[in-house]
Amino acid sequence: MTTMSGSKRNDAADRFTWCAMVLGDGRILPIIGSLGRRQMMEVEPASAEGRRLLNAGRVSLCWEDGRRVDRIPAGELLDRLLIETRSRKDAIPAEPRWTRHHDRMARSIGRMKKRLAPGS
Repeated sequence: MTTMSGSKRNDAADRFTWCAMVLGDGRILPIIGSLGRRQMMEVEPASAEGRRLLNAGRVSLCWEDGRRVDRIPAGELLDRLLIETRSRKDAIPAEPRWTRHHDRMARSIGRMKKRLAPGS
């Protein structure tokens, strides 16, 4: 894998296909930039470039179970994930472990959303 600096990196970044894995608790793993079938670079989601790519909706986001969302801003995706988590929590409100687990997931999703906010 290579690293580039400055405007060269931004020019090359426009030609890449970007993808990243999303965990159930909202964490986004490093973004992989590919050119064809070659993996060319890795970008941390919370870095300035990572936030720019994610907030512009340039990254295809995948879950471990095979679900995939293409080219939507990460904030919108995390909002959807939060709604899904809250609805699952409400399915069994009388089970304390279930409720605590989903509360932790909701907090983690919120933390990731803050980390990815423009200007963070």
